[in-house]
Amino acid sequence: TVANFPAQAVLMTVPSDAARVAGNDLFRHGDFQGAADVYLRTLDDPTLDRNSVALLYCNLAACSSRLSRWREAVAHADAALNLEPSLRKAHFRKASAVAMCIGVPDIELIRAVRHLDESHAGAHSVTRILTVLRSIAAQRGLRLPLVRSLLPVPFRRCLFRHGEHPGQEEHMVICLHGFGDNAVPYDRLMATMKIPSSASVSLNGPLEVNPDLLDSPPGFSWFHFFDEEEGDFIAPTVGETRRLESLSGTVEMLRQVMEQLLASGWQRENILFMGFSQGGTAALQTLLLEDGRGLTPGVVVAVAAGCLEESLARKHAVATESSHVLLLHRDQDPATSEQVVAQSVALLRSCGHRVQRSTVSGAGHCMLGSEEEARVLFQFLGGAWDKSSRGLERMVAAGQVEEVG
Repeated sequence: TVANFPAQAVLMTVPSDAARVAGNDLFRHGDFQGAADVYLRTLDDPTLDRNSVALLYCNLAACSSRLSRWREAVAHADAALNLEPSLRKAHFRKASAVAMCIGVPDIELIRAVRHLDESHAGAHSVTRILTVLRSIAAQRGLRLPLVRSLLPVPFRRCLFRHGEHPGQEEHMVICLHGFGDNAVPYDRLMATMKIPSSASVSLNGPLEVNPDLLDSPPGFSWFHFFDEEEGDFIAPTVGETRRLESLSGTVEMLRQVMEQLLASGWQRENILFMGFSQGGTAALQTLLLEDGRGLTPGVVVAVAAGCLEESLARKHAVATESSHVLLLHRDQDPATSEQVVAQSVALLRSCGHRVQRSTVSGAGHCMLGSEEEARVLFQFLGGAWDKSSRGLERMVAAGQVEEVG
């Protein structure tokens, strides 16, 4: 065991390659017990370095799995990860073994998803194990986190945050930052707000913004906004479609996020897309480009944002599934047009969505910069999720809401 591993051996650098090769050969020929015996004997070599011991434990996990000794495989994988936390194969062995264990604790199912992420295994292998984990989680009424490696590439650096009871959260909050920002401040905001019974995912926009345009890079955008040849922002003129086409591509990526959430036990009506400024526009656009697959969020909050002007000029079909929508902005926000917000409310209502517009007093263009704005949000969520807003409102206190954006 790791506990019996001599500390002085960690400093040694002469592995028993011949023995390990012999064990590998037995494994390839299907003699899994023989291979395991060789690996176990090799562990007694005091000249082994830390990485070599970790690899041996990883190989032992593979042998135990082939022999259907799943808990033993978990223990061996844990031993490998204790020595080498970044060992990808050990992460995959751990997730695979957990998926096959009977009566594994709920928290181990949740952690197994993280191990899948850390394994960097191929999509087919990850999906195969994830399908088993999802089946077990569904039987227990658990909701699993996203697997980053199965998300669109721009979203794979997302920041996931569990609620107080991992796997038992009712609600999922997807945070979409404003132009030129990134996921980090929004993950901090979720930690500060602590929305009851909620997990969160903070995404980076799919397009990286030129660092020369930003005060604090890196920053990202949700759609093309700048004409590099002209050296100017793209104006929403008649016949101009670049911004809208780019945003449509983003919506398709957000649908993939929804698809994974629904497959992982989250209910559509309990998924909230909360976006600020350009991120709010992206969140609203998911409701306007519905494709009948049920991949729109049940709740959308757009702060200091409205629909893209190019979308407002088009006709949109009535939604097959209605969503709760809040448009929240300040009356002196220089970047949020009153006209665009009013037109956005009218358009979304014409599509069958239940829309609330809230205007609070104040200047500035930021994400939830006051207690009043936070209170509006929590009251809205209390109604959208059909729960007493008191449980949400108690989270609103001086100092609990920081300005973002």
